[in-house]
Amino acid sequence: MNSYSKLLEDLNRYCSPGSMLIINRNGALERLYCPFRVIVLEDVDVLIADQAYSVNAILISNDLLMLYVVKNRAYPYFFFLII
Repeated sequence: MNSYSKLLEDLNRYCSPGSMLIINRNGALERLYCPFRVIVLEDVDVLIADQAYSVNAILISNDLLMLYVVKNRAYPYFFFLII
């Protein structure tokens, strides 16, 4: 097993699709549980910019990109702002 496969395996083993760690406004580490609300930064697929949606799960893609599951579809995290 190469190091990339090991990293992906470890991420999937230790990361939960139901929560993630964030740094809050006070600079403290905090666990954010699904569902949580986000605002879409730009139109993407069926999601409309400046509208709020719920993130129901968090996934890691094969290329190690964090994805938010919104309306049963996975989107890259950078399309969203957590509110």
